[in-house]
Amino acid sequence: MAERRALPLLVLVSLAQAWLGWSAALAAADAPPASIEMWATPAQVEVGKPVTVSVVYHWAHGWTVDQQPDPSQAFADQFVTFISPPRDSVAGGVENCAFTLTVLPTASGAWTLPTPRLVVTGPGASRLEVAPPPVIVTVGRAAADLQAPAPRPLARRPAVATGHPLAWLGAGIALAIAVWVAVMLLMRRARAAARLQSAHEALEQALAQALTQQDGKESAALASLALRRFSGAIWRFDGPGSTARETVAMVRARADTEEFRELARLLDELEALRWAADDLQAQRLQPIIDAGRRWGGAVQQRLLAEAEAAKAAPAGRLRPVAVGP
Repeated sequence: MAERRALPLLVLVSLAQAWLGWSAALAAADAPPASIEMWATPAQVEVGKPVTVSVVYHWAHGWTVDQQPDPSQAFADQFVTFISPPRDSVAGGVENCAFTLTVLPTASGAWTLPTPRLVVTGPGASRLEVAPPPVIVTVGRAAADLQAPAPRPLARRPAVATGHPLAWLGAGIALAIAVWVAVMLLMRRARAAARLQSAHEALEQALAQALTQQDGKESAALASLALRRFSGAIWRFDGPGSTARETVAMVRARADTEEFRELARLLDELEALRWAADDLQAQRLQPIIDAGRRWGGAVQQRLLAEAEAAKAAPAGRLRPVAVGP
């Protein structure tokens, strides 16, 4: 009697196991043989702050990849400061390969990250190329809607008769304003010279710090950032937010020919060392660091000499100084 009562229960258990197995097989059949996951944290940063990008490649067991997964090819034009070695794993008949990158944004606004690709070949020589969904990072603070105040009525100056005593008062005020403007121009040139000195000191400190890094590629990245920041402070553009190629383009039309050529050479050498396949010792950068110091000192001396010459020029013929306000 007990066996007859247990028979329906065994039948129900067998049917449930068969249904679960069929559902799992159907889900596996519907899953794509390859895919790429990519996400970035944080989703909103300031210019120059690092963003951590995670990329995970998936492909079914039995499928072969045409080229080993490598997100650095897609991020070749980005300012990448770190990329981890590949982390391989196998789970549930799916092979996985994960990477972690640290990238610095170079401009503000909506930043669409590059999309890596994966090409796999399956049974029957069928090929499939996959890419992750777009990942967008907001760089800089979100712009709020401007609330302009109500317009004020136009000011009207009362008519003044010719020869009125207030005319002499107006002339005196105009003379005082002219003297004040001249004094402010002189003070501005003095402040510009002080800012130039500060920019050069920051360059010296940054180049010295680059040599203290254990990783030579990190040292090359810091040295390149120091040269671009100094160039931006001198020639009025966003140096830290510009790539090496953009920095050279900005300096070409503003610096002397020799200064431009030397900066382009230094940045090219640093970029080549940063992306070299072999390991790099920081001490190998000593000649480039010394050349960067000499270049920054020469630029500082030239601009200071031009500022002194402009200061000594006759009134009314002041020349502009190439240092930002």
